[in-house]
Amino acid sequence: MTKERILNLYTELEINNKARLVIISVLLTLSMSLIYYGFAYSLNSYNLTTKLINKVRNDLGIEVSVEDSDITIFPTVSLHLKRVSTNNGIFIDNVLIKLGIFSTTENPKISSVNVGNMYINPKKLGIDDLSYHATLIKLSETNILANSVHIDKIWDTAVLNRIIVDNLEFGRSGNDTNVKFDLLNGIKYTNNLSYNSGDKTYMSKVDISNSNFYFTLTDKFNEKEIVDGDFTAKINNLSKAASDISPYLDLIINNSIASDEEAEISGKIVNDNKYLRIQQIKLVSPNIEAEGTYWVSSNNLDSDILDITLSKLNIPNLIGGDQIIGTATGSVFRLDRTNLRMLVTAPEIDAVKDKIQNFKLDCYGDGKSFKILSCSGDISSGGNFVLTGDITNNQYRPKFDGYITLTHKDINVWLKNQDLTLLTNNNIAPLYFISKIGLTPLDYELQDFRLILSGQTITGDIDVKFIGGIKQLIGSIQFESLDIDKTNIEFIKSSYNFLKSLGMEMFDETYATKYNILRSIPLKTTIDINIDDFKSSDFQLDRLSTLISYDSGLLKIHNYILSNGNKVNIGGYGEILATDIKPQIKFYVTDGAIVLDKFSDAEINSFIKYSKNNIDIASIGFASTGYLRNLTIGDTELLDTYWDVLSDNVILNVNKIDFKIFDGQVHSSGNIIFSPMKINLAYGVDGLSIEKSMTYLNYMFPFTAGNISINGQFSTTGTDFTDLLYNLYLDGNFLAKSTEVLNIDIDGAITKLTSANNGTIQLTPLFQECVSTGSTIFSEAKGAYVLDSGVLTAKNIALTGAKFNAASGFAMNFYDSTMDLNTIISFVPVSIRNVINASPIKLKLFVKGNINSPDKLLQFLDINDMYRMQRMMYGSEANVRRSR
Repeated sequence: MTKERILNLYTELEINNKARLVIISVLLTLSMSLIYYGFAYSLNSYNLTTKLINKVRNDLGIEVSVEDSDITIFPTVSLHLKRVSTNNGIFIDNVLIKLGIFSTTENPKISSVNVGNMYINPKKLGIDDLSYHATLIKLSETNILANSVHIDKIWDTAVLNRIIVDNLEFGRSGNDTNVKFDLLNGIKYTNNLSYNSGDKTYMSKVDISNSNFYFTLTDKFNEKEIVDGDFTAKINNLSKAASDISPYLDLIINNSIASDEEAEISGKIVNDNKYLRIQQIKLVSPNIEAEGTYWVSSNNLDSDILDITLSKLNIPNLIGGDQIIGTATGSVFRLDRTNLRMLVTAPEIDAVKDKIQNFKLDCYGDGKSFKILSCSGDISSGGNFVLTGDITNNQYRPKFDGYITLTHKDINVWLKNQDLTLLTNNNIAPLYFISKIGLTPLDYELQDFRLILSGQTITGDIDVKFIGGIKQLIGSIQFESLDIDKTNIEFIKSSYNFLKSLGMEMFDETYATKYNILRSIPLKTTIDINIDDFKSSDFQLDRLSTLISYDSGLLKIHNYILSNGNKVNIGGYGEILATDIKPQIKFYVTDGAIVLDKFSDAEINSFIKYSKNNIDIASIGFASTGYLRNLTIGDTELLDTYWDVLSDNVILNVNKIDFKIFDGQVHSSGNIIFSPMKINLAYGVDGLSIEKSMTYLNYMFPFTAGNISINGQFSTTGTDFTDLLYNLYLDGNFLAKSTEVLNIDIDGAITKLTSANNGTIQLTPLFQECVSTGSTIFSEAKGAYVLDSGVLTAKNIALTGAKFNAASGFAMNFYDSTMDLNTIISFVPVSIRNVINASPIKLKLFVKGNINSPDKLLQFLDINDMYRMQRMMYGSEANVRRSR
């Protein structure tokens, strides 16, 4: 290696070593500086935090406390505040403040601020749109803020897990300040703020938009007030825009405004010292046109004033759904800051198939409630309305309480305009309606309402609730009187006729479709109905009271009371189920008394004809049980009547029909078919009073006293009452006790026969007298009977009297009113009763002819008995018997 080469190499190494030395020296110096700078900041982190807190207090007027903090120096100096809270209820987590390179604890220079989560209560802070500008000015002027601020999320602590601001960015460059962030429902907010140092004013341009609307506000303001400005808005979907902007508007009009309703809104802002006037407000959409002015008060004493004139409002075209309220869970008006007077006028509003003319609304908010001083209008079909009241808040939702008055010269005209012709008639029906009214987003109620329709008065209360998306109606209605045939309330008449029709035309193949109306009612109902004077062509009542409910095709009558003086007093319950394969009808009577006129043949025939043409038990399921303390039909009184019937296809099974009549107890069971009428019953009668029975039959038969028990079978069939009587069939057995028969004196005949002396008695006059006067008491009478084709036949009748025994049989024809009775009477005279094997004397009684006046003949059965009787009169018969 040459000397020159070695020299160059040495020089190169020396230079590199110097460079390294310089680099090492710089690094050591920088490291020592950083260590010193970090150590200094670490020693003064408390002082730095305190300094920042003091600047916030001085510049913003907010007291701040920090729970924990630490500082880092690499790669930049940063202050980490883990938890920050303020005296006005703000809580902040994870604040990272980056300082400029020349910052000191005495003069911190903030380059940027990043916030993780901020928690605020807007209501407690009093944050609203009017205070936003002042807040923004103060934030932009204070030199504690960095040129760049980022907040991940701002949470509303008043509502659980509700993010009100997302991804907030705050930037400042010279005199310009920019703010942007995201709101709920995809709404983006940007604000460009420029400061003019010449007139010391700010120019602000605010843009709010999402996929449905775009809103721009340009205004000029200073530190004290807004000077002027203007705004425009274009909306693709008015309903959705309202929902996005305000939860309460969503609550009111969700699903109620047509989804394709576009709108444009514009206006100018002018400051006239006392008021900030938003004038030339215009709203234009296919179905709404409005102009107005909004005066915003510059102080807290005067009310804001909103004056709007609606030149066009087409409600039918605007409505896109059938639910105006009850579609959301609830929200509240901000009444605590409301100090607004609102005046709305409309020459004409296109309402639902009618027009509202001369509409006027005058209302104001006083900070505690929103008062509707007057809301009125004329109905073009001939009516008018007036509404007054207050809107207040409870814990969950707003509520309107007020009064409504509605009049109409003929409600039938209005109903026809609404295509409700089925509820109308041809009569003129003037209407007057007044009520206390209550409205919330989830229910509305009419309290103490009074409806006068064609002179008929109805009062009561109605409450409609929306629970789980289902409408529920609860009400109480009182009628002073109701005449179904004369009422102009067609809905009531139609409802009555509907219930009546369920028992008509049951053979028609379309019968089941009658119940469709019960299957399709879209609300639950519980209603208490009281009618003081009810009239119809079918019956009349002094009182009709019932509590009914409806839910999903089931109409329940929880209780009813029907009263008409002493004629009808019954109560019970029932139900109609329309959703089963066959409609189910159940009717129950728990107690009552009914007095009916005696049924005429014509009325019975009318019922049979009606049953034949209308009643088809196979088309429904039917069940009924009941109890009546008293049932009087003409002169017949039934006590403690019980019944239990149940349908089975075409048959109505009679499980029980029991009642008391004439001191006796009747039990029966069987079945009935209505078309043609067929009745089959097994029955039993215990202890029936013969005297009361004969009194009822006007002594058709000459029986009195005693009682009788009967059991047997009953059946009949026919198309009219005559057929039923002709085809009536009875068979069974009877047992009578202590029965007295009039106009026949068998005991007297025997007594006279056995007490005559010397044969002086004349038999023929004796027997004639005994079958035309006096009476005979049977201690027991029993036998079997059959009634067939109008002929009652009794056989093997055994009779027991005080002095005789008898065997009898008879036939009675009810069609020609004739009878034929044969009775063999056996007795043993006293004079031979002690004679061994003494043969009894036998008499024969014939009764034949017209039932009311038959011929009667009493004679000895055998001529030898007559001779024997004559010998006994002389005493020889006894001697002969003894000698034998």
